[in-house]
Amino acid sequence: MRKLFLLACLFCYSVFVFAQSGALVIKNVSVIDLNSGRIRKTQTVVIEGNKIVGVGGKVAVTKNTVVVDGKGKYLIPGLWDMHVHTLRRDRVPFYFPQFVANGIIGIRDMSTPLEDFDLFKKGIAKNDTLIRPHFIKACGPALDGQNNARPGLSIPIPTPQQGREAVDTLYSRVVDFIKVYSMLRKDAFFAIVDEAGKKGLPVVGHVPAYVSAMEASDAGMKSMEHSYGLLEACSDSENDIRKEVEQAASNPNGPAAWGAVVRTTDKAYAQYSANDFNDKKADTLFSHFVKNRTWQCPTLVVRQAFARMNDSAFINDSRTQYMPKTDLERWKPQTDLRHKDLATEEIRDRKIRFEEESKNVARMHHAGVGMLAGTDFANPFIYAGFSLHDELELLVKAGLSPLEALQTATVNPARFFGMYDSLGTVEQGKFADLILLDANPLENIRNTQKIFAVIVNGRLLNRSDLDLLLLKAAERANK
Repeated sequence: MRKLFLLACLFCYSVFVFAQSGALVIKNVSVIDLNSGRIRKTQTVVIEGNKIVGVGGKVAVTKNTVVVDGKGKYLIPGLWDMHVHTLRRDRVPFYFPQFVANGIIGIRDMSTPLEDFDLFKKGIAKNDTLIRPHFIKACGPALDGQNNARPGLSIPIPTPQQGREAVDTLYSRVVDFIKVYSMLRKDAFFAIVDEAGKKGLPVVGHVPAYVSAMEASDAGMKSMEHSYGLLEACSDSENDIRKEVEQAASNPNGPAAWGAVVRTTDKAYAQYSANDFNDKKADTLFSHFVKNRTWQCPTLVVRQAFARMNDSAFINDSRTQYMPKTDLERWKPQTDLRHKDLATEEIRDRKIRFEEESKNVARMHHAGVGMLAGTDFANPFIYAGFSLHDELELLVKAGLSPLEALQTATVNPARFFGMYDSLGTVEQGKFADLILLDANPLENIRNTQKIFAVIVNGRLLNRSDLDLLLLKAAERANK
């Protein structure tokens, strides 16, 4: 019965697909090249099936076409959120449509119970009319230390051999990558990276408390999330901070250990490192990231949320209308050991860390380190789809240009997955996953939110379709 219920939920949004026969044509549109920032005006874009078959000033148009007038509008590739937690039976009905309504055509799901992972692989594959992001990359459960804090979402790995066995198990379930988590011991981490390499599986996730950022990059970790371990690695106080964090991680009570790691990291960095950033250490670390092609997914939006949990103007957000009551209840600080009974000093420490990590994102970017946009949805006060636009705005505030911020959610994910030949830009032969905007996002990054239409897997959803998706999401959330 549980599987039948989930599959019913998976199919429940398929009715909103725009029925189109023949080609879809967007005329008189300004196409933005997200490699160069060049804008090609008065273009015609022709889509057949789920592919772009023509882009240019003069493109032959066949009969039986749906024509959209793009005059005064801007066409960009659809966006990716490279760090979400969505593939769970109680979340898909609420959140898939919200991603699409915000122009999110690709997600990288960063931990899912194995049962749900298997079920979604089957359910999604059977339904090509489901309103969902076109691309869903997922890892199943993360691999964490023996005293892991997330039963069901993590596989506890007490020994290197069990780490290798876990990689083999996940490989047999056809995961897209392996995610490692914070309490993983050093010997197990290296064994996991080695075994995953043999299987051709990328390793991504948290830099474990027992591993330095330099060690993780040199071992072959493909992406690092949330900037864990990075400020410490650039600090003259690195050894002192690492000792405190490792001590917090050694707590045998899993949930208490994870909460302590988060809170100790914030406190230790604020105490030791706010004024002793070492440029030479940073340059060395970033050069390793560039050489090893270690991507960074900083998720500034979740750092901001953690720093503003006592800010009523921030938490009283209209977008909570799209959140189920169960998730809103889970967001309350008293239900999460990372946030329970936060002292004034802890909020101060979190603000310091958010500000310093924002600065460090710009440093890494200008050093040539690859950047990926992600939100860490469904953490507190992170909203499916909406918060990706917030992240782009924070990246610009940190020092990236609007073009560079957009690349973190389009071109860069395509390159990260080795799929640049089929997505990431508006070009002939690539998948038709696009956003039609009412204003130029290169002039103001907030213009990514001015969505006129979304084309996902070749299907057109106009503004009224997108509004209906959000209306239905709100109705379901408030039942």
